[in-house]
Amino acid sequence: MTNSRNYRYGDREILIGSLILIGLIVIAFAALFFLSTSPKKTDSDSIELDQLPPNVETWILRGDIARLSDRHRRAVLHYDQALEKDSGSAAAWFGRSLSLSALDMDREAMQSLNKAIGIDPENREFLYYRNVMVSEMRQGAVSSTGDTEKVTISPADYEAWARLGWYYWTKKNLVLSSAAFDTAMQANPDWLPSLHGAALTLSLSKKTDSAKVLLIRAFSIDSTNSMGWHILGMNLELSGQYREAIDAYQRALSINPDRSRSWLLMARCAAELRIDSLREHSLLQAYSYEPDYVPIAAELGFYYYDRDRFEESLPYFKVVDELSPLDSQTTEYYVSALVLCEKCPEALTLIASLPANRRDTSMLISQAYCLQLTGKYQEALSTLENVLKQSPNSSLSLNNYADALNKIGKRAAALDTIDRALQVATDSTDLVMLKITRQEILDSMAADRH
Repeated sequence: MTNSRNYRYGDREILIGSLILIGLIVIAFAALFFLSTSPKKTDSDSIELDQLPPNVETWILRGDIARLSDRHRRAVLHYDQALEKDSGSAAAWFGRSLSLSALDMDREAMQSLNKAIGIDPENREFLYYRNVMVSEMRQGAVSSTGDTEKVTISPADYEAWARLGWYYWTKKNLVLSSAAFDTAMQANPDWLPSLHGAALTLSLSKKTDSAKVLLIRAFSIDSTNSMGWHILGMNLELSGQYREAIDAYQRALSINPDRSRSWLLMARCAAELRIDSLREHSLLQAYSYEPDYVPIAAELGFYYYDRDRFEESLPYFKVVDELSPLDSQTTEYYVSALVLCEKCPEALTLIASLPANRRDTSMLISQAYCLQLTGKYQEALSTLENVLKQSPNSSLSLNNYADALNKIGKRAAALDTIDRALQVATDSTDLVMLKITRQEILDSMAADRH
């Protein structure tokens, strides 16, 4: 056998080159095998979206990622961008339909779904969803049965079953959501959206240990997926392990810092642990990434209101009022904050815009107070009379009523009213306020005599 040292320089180069080429071929085949057997990722953690061309497929991908992150308003905007480029994209219309449905815009969701079916009338998944949505709109609850003809999804179509699981989850139907995720996992046990969805539904069903088993499997597939860490945080939070939950949310955010729901839930854990600085920081971060999500804006408004930082609460209450005008609790606090900031014209405009059935006693008291501050005493008296019909022994309302009477010169009626209030008042703070008002009335009466 010839020793390798006897090879000429050129022969050795050829040999080394051949070995390198063989190695590269082996690596290439290994890479192809890995890519073909690895589970697909749909999380934005592994996708540089800004580097993708702004075409239809990219906008659909952005929409899908936003939808899977439960950011449906943003998802709809992305799908709309895709449809501006190609109105014949069935996938964009379908994704848009799912997000609109999650926002409880059922008629708009059905219109988008019908567009998708018009483009691809043989798509069984689209037809299945139409039956589900029709059933929901007619019965007021999600049903897994078709409305007219029976349409089924192939048990092997794990992506479709995972989408169905997330659809039912947005409708708060954990039973059907869990069943859909289970079907998806039977077809592909390593599909991350199914594992994450199943873990989430199990966590919310208080089956936290079973959920952790699925999360361990998900982490063995991809430990750098922020969705998995986010769901683990929810799991720990539901178990009352708030510090551990914060650690999990921070891990999720280190991978994907714009996951606004992780910021929000971390803020709630911080509230449980009374870590005010972390709570405020987390809420502000959540809002910076998703300013149109009502729970984040509402929580910021309440956070500042509870700390007597009324001016800071106003922009967040305003967002809630614009996006969710039927949120009566937030509206009540919004009016109160406006009054406390002495922004009476804004408060009166807001109250006037409300239907009569939403102007409860506290709202009417705020209205009367603003009317008094702006010198509209006769209107204030009329409003307070309505309040006193509902709460005749309200010392605050009686005090304000007496003050308004005094302002328009009806001293005797004002004195009678304040004396009545002193008879029914029990709170020491109220008694001090009433005595001050009574003295003002007496001073006015004395001034009249001179």
